[in-house]
Amino acid sequence: MTPSDTVSADRALGIIVGAAVGDALGWPQELRSSIVGGQRARNVPPAPQFRQWERNSGTQFARYQETVAAGEYSDDTQLLLAVARSCLRRSEWLTYLTQVELPTWLLYQRGAGRAVLAAARAWANGHAPWIEGDGSRTHRAKDPVGTYFNAGANGAAMRIAPHVIVTVSDVSTAELLHRVLLDGIATHGHPRALVGAVIHALSIRHALLQQGTLEYGGLIDSLLSDQSWQNSDLLHDALPSDWLQAFEQAHRQSPKAAWAVAAHETLELLQIAHHSLERAALANDEHTLSLLGAFDKTRNGAGTITAVAAAYIATRAAARPITGLLRSAFLASADTDTLASMTASVLGAIHGTAWLGPLARDVQDAQCLRDITARLAAVVNERTATHQQAPLFHAANIRTSVGTKEIEHFRSAAFGGQSDALRCLPDGREITSYEQDRRQANKSGLIVTRVRLTTSDRQTLILHKTYKTGSVEEGRSFPQVATTEKPGGERYPDYTTQASVLEIKLRVSDLEKAVHFYRDILNLRVERFAENAARLDNGLTLMQLPRQEQHKRTFWQTGDLLITIAVHDFGEVVRRATNSDLSEILSLENTAQQRQMRLRDPDGHNLMIIGR
Repeated sequence: MTPSDTVSADRALGIIVGAAVGDALGWPQELRSSIVGGQRARNVPPAPQFRQWERNSGTQFARYQETVAAGEYSDDTQLLLAVARSCLRRSEWLTYLTQVELPTWLLYQRGAGRAVLAAARAWANGHAPWIEGDGSRTHRAKDPVGTYFNAGANGAAMRIAPHVIVTVSDVSTAELLHRVLLDGIATHGHPRALVGAVIHALSIRHALLQQGTLEYGGLIDSLLSDQSWQNSDLLHDALPSDWLQAFEQAHRQSPKAAWAVAAHETLELLQIAHHSLERAALANDEHTLSLLGAFDKTRNGAGTITAVAAAYIATRAAARPITGLLRSAFLASADTDTLASMTASVLGAIHGTAWLGPLARDVQDAQCLRDITARLAAVVNERTATHQQAPLFHAANIRTSVGTKEIEHFRSAAFGGQSDALRCLPDGREITSYEQDRRQANKSGLIVTRVRLTTSDRQTLILHKTYKTGSVEEGRSFPQVATTEKPGGERYPDYTTQASVLEIKLRVSDLEKAVHFYRDILNLRVERFAENAARLDNGLTLMQLPRQEQHKRTFWQTGDLLITIAVHDFGEVVRRATNSDLSEILSLENTAQQRQMRLRDPDGHNLMIIGR
């Protein structure tokens, strides 16, 4: 088994399409899928056929049901595609992943876990997740750096397949492991996540380089005998010094020692799989997977467990790949979407796409998956390529960074119906189709707006936004603010009081609640309080909406209204707003260059809070 100068197009396609098929097939059964109907809806007979299903989405205070069409995939495949596009940037792949792809993904993520979301928000706010940024501590994330370094789930492993494809011609695995580790720490800081990502990458590489039939048990044996991933010096060779220092501060343990522990745990898991394979036909797969931890909901999402379980199932089903796909996608009490995605990517590396049958055609964005795989294969085969592929982006659209401001502006345009402003995503991909629809989601009057976009590379993106009856849509314009000159000519807002209101007039459904919000949370002074109105400093007046008019109020009545408020104690206002049930925070940017928070008040009015 030796590396090739070229990569089989169909086997490379089997990796990417197989991952998407496994994700889409296993997502409804996944324990955290939030499927409507719970366990009863999960327990369906295994079949190589996609199904439409309903899932509970939204927040604790704004729940709604979302339809997932047959063949639609989750964040697993979204992130795999993000990594694939990053790999097309050659040596700039890591910068592009962290500065462009992960921040933009926040717009359209579907079913993502907390660790990946928190890390992507950190990158969007201008800092790595292992570095604490301004305003990153909230009542939900009291220690964001510690939480990051405790993230050992499989969110890193599930997306690393593109790195295998673009490095398959390398004689050594050094470059592959280097890339996988750097990719992994972009979102996860625990060695279990990183070891799991490395194990899965080596599994796919072994399968992709295999000539002829995969020897029974050969995949597990190769992982056991491979010393590259067991050497803890790998971390110091691959990872930046500030990450290594931050890890030691967070864990009070050296990264090398922690890696050694995770590697030893993984060796024990591989030994369990090896002993089971030695029993051949007498092997009990469910018992083996149970010993691996695949059914333990407290740890079955760990990167190491999922990677070894996927390698085991792929090895057992190498001669009957569809059996391995169904086994992993329909396991009871397992992390089925990621497990099936990773299992199918290994099986696809062996068999290509033919075994997937109609699933390869019916999975969401099938043509997008084919196109991106062809581009990845071209990275390897470019020396022998007979034609030059068209660039993925027009040169004028290429982005070097995406932040919260770009994300928020895009959301405003998308949900405000400004289709003329939606020429391209923040990542630079052109938008070729735009659809928006609104519907009432539940009996309490919650309104859900859904935007469906298609990009120039044929990926489908779905964005959701909720409104409560009586609230307004997100504002589409920003009021002008007086400015003064900084040294050097740069301009910035001139705020001379502790809190100054820049736009006024509000009718509220509950005057006492509104006064409490603006006075006690935003720190605005009440100048005069009457029975039906309260005047705050700088001219903002809250007026009680008559009861008989409240039921007539709709969320689009003040569609372009945005109130901008400048505050002196920005950090304290952020803390109070975060801890209050009266406010809904839409975005937060708290850096040395920009301090602003977008939120809604109890009546749904849109506010922009800016620090002095």
